[in-house]
Amino acid sequence: MKNMPGDSAEDILTLRNVCKYYKDRKGSGHLLKAVDGVSFSVRRGETFGLVGESGCGKSTLSRVILQLEPVSGGSVAFEGRDFARIGRRELRAMRKEMQIVFQDPYDSIDPRMTLEQAVEEPMAIHRYDRSLRKTRIKKLFEDVGLPVNMLNRYPHQLSGGQRQRLCIARSLALSPKLLVCDEAVSALDVSIQAQILNLMCDLKEEHNLTYIFISHNLGVIKFISDRIAVMYFGKIVELASRNEIFTHYLHPYTCALLSAAPVLHPSMRRERMLLTGDVPNLYNPPAGCVFCDRCVYADSRCRSEAPVLRGYGEDRQAACHYAGELPLKVNWGGAPC
Repeated sequence: MKNMPGDSAEDILTLRNVCKYYKDRKGSGHLLKAVDGVSFSVRRGETFGLVGESGCGKSTLSRVILQLEPVSGGSVAFEGRDFARIGRRELRAMRKEMQIVFQDPYDSIDPRMTLEQAVEEPMAIHRYDRSLRKTRIKKLFEDVGLPVNMLNRYPHQLSGGQRQRLCIARSLALSPKLLVCDEAVSALDVSIQAQILNLMCDLKEEHNLTYIFISHNLGVIKFISDRIAVMYFGKIVELASRNEIFTHYLHPYTCALLSAAPVLHPSMRRERMLLTGDVPNLYNPPAGCVFCDRCVYADSRCRSEAPVLRGYGEDRQAACHYAGELPLKVNWGGAPC
């Protein structure tokens, strides 16, 4: 299938006005807009960070990207192929090229399988040559830092970090091009997080991977990402390179996220931008900007007119009527007490 119009050869994934709605279980007819009009592209070989507070739609978006859940509107295209225009058989073949690492490594592994069986399972499903599987599994164990003498162990015999290494090995079993990491290190201790993040950086180079890395931890996102999208209430409110997001952000919500992040050194402090108001009702979002009820800069225009995600210079976007005009100042590194 030909590339979608406007796709760049360097883009491996393209989302256009993607929506995911759920019906109210009470039968009221209202729709819960978990993801609402999200558009962005992921470049081949980059790490695309997706950050936002819990409940903003990050994980739902990841499942839509991987077609674990169908889209309610818009389009998702992988290497120019729109998922809505391909059959089930072609989609099954494409799944080899897109894999996911979930947040909880224990819940995403069958406890009845040995480690070897867990990594072999995707290769068996896609009918890899049985004679090559053993060699492939041993190589993957070495790549992720697991001893090969653990092949016959079970998941409950591993530590949390080892289980996540196993999940990463399994996600690489089919040699994917795109790896979605949904809070892949949030369930781990800080020291283990650092090890897994360094491992993922090494694997990216060795296996020519492209990452979508989802997290609510700004420190993790800053460490691993090339470009970052900030998500709020099902929408992308800002998208820019890592340096731009942390030094020249344009959206008040981005500023609030940065100000809420903990400062690591006890002699440093950071000025807080405190949010007012309440989180919008998921079934009855505001008519204007979804952030207007919590934004100290909101005016009548914000409450009546929804801002669109517009470009502000090269590779930089924000969804705010007054982007670049507001006095947003937060020192990410902190200032001496």
